[in-house]
Amino acid sequence: MEDLKVMKRDYFMVPVSLIDVVWEEDYSAPDRGDIQGLANSIRVNGFRKNDPVLCSRDGERFHLHEGFRRMWAVLKIVNAEAPAAERIERIPVIIAERYANDGDHKISQILENSHRADATAIEKADAYRQLVEYGLEVKEIAHRLAETPAAIERHLLLLQGSGKIRKALQTGTIGVTAAAEIIKKSANEEQQNAGLEAAVQASGGEKATTASVKKTQPRVRAPYRTTRKLKEVKTAIKHVRSVIELKAYKTDDELEPAKWQGYRDALAWMNGGEPPWA
Repeated sequence: MEDLKVMKRDYFMVPVSLIDVVWEEDYSAPDRGDIQGLANSIRVNGFRKNDPVLCSRDGERFHLHEGFRRMWAVLKIVNAEAPAAERIERIPVIIAERYANDGDHKISQILENSHRADATAIEKADAYRQLVEYGLEVKEIAHRLAETPAAIERHLLLLQGSGKIRKALQTGTIGVTAAAEIIKKSANEEQQNAGLEAAVQASGGEKATTASVKKTQPRVRAPYRTTRKLKEVKTAIKHVRSVIELKAYKTDDELEPAKWQGYRDALAWMNGGEPPWA
């Protein structure tokens, strides 16, 4: 076996002849993204060393787990069309021993498909659903895709959306976050469709966003301010004390409860009640 040139820790430049690939999908299909554009980029710029494919290692050979679109572009387009002297002989590989079984292999393919730049919101949502069914937690999916758990949750919520919401997502009439917000606050498809229609109207012909959704919701008045400034607190206590002191009390035993009641009145005012001197 040829010596592998180490790029950095766990990264190697591996001859493509040593990489075994099991094609389970046709990456040249129209719905698989611009594979020809990817091939042209690799032909002109080469295979980016900071974007390696992931393989497991079996003796002298490697088994591809992630990077199928890039490998298709290299093997089935670039190298298939180029003369021998211009073919790509080595590509960067990172060894990922965690791919030990068919389940892990399938998960890696789903992850790659969901991370395509041209994947629709519903395609991503369906991929995330498959990953959850394979046993991955939302946090792990988010970590492996460099997303936030909230973003994964929003996409999963789209699978509960009505046909009209899915179509609006496909046509770009509404954004993912806005659609998820409508679905979350709707009890049935009828309410979802009504919320979608209202958000689209509120957007004024632009793509409906969360701002559009908020415009359709009733405004909630802010609660009455129940806190007071220090100056107001001192004023309340001063008035309470003056009122108490103007009254005649025969004994201190009568005065003390009156003072405490006055302070309680002042405290009630501080919390939004009527002023004690009104």
